[in-house]
Amino acid sequence: SPVPIVVIDLAGQVQVLNPAAEQFLGCTLPEIKDRAYPFVKPEELEAQALLLKRVAAGELIPKHIAFRIDAEGNPFQVEVTL
Repeated sequence: SPVPIVVIDLAGQVQVLNPAAEQFLGCTLPEIKDRAYPFVKPEELEAQALLLKRVAAGELIPKHIAFRIDAEGNPFQVEVTL
């Protein structure tokens, strides 16, 4: 896919990065696999943890807009589907 795709588990750890995500984020899957997703803005860490708890409880979240940062610290908007 030409669209960057990142998959994290319920603990917030990276499990999948497609090639477009690797290029956009400036890192490879082996560098961050099984680690906390490093591109969450510090002020959004709590919100992400709450979303993951809701999903773990069985709730479907079809679309959530959030902001992340790239390897240089530049913010960008993402659509999160859980």
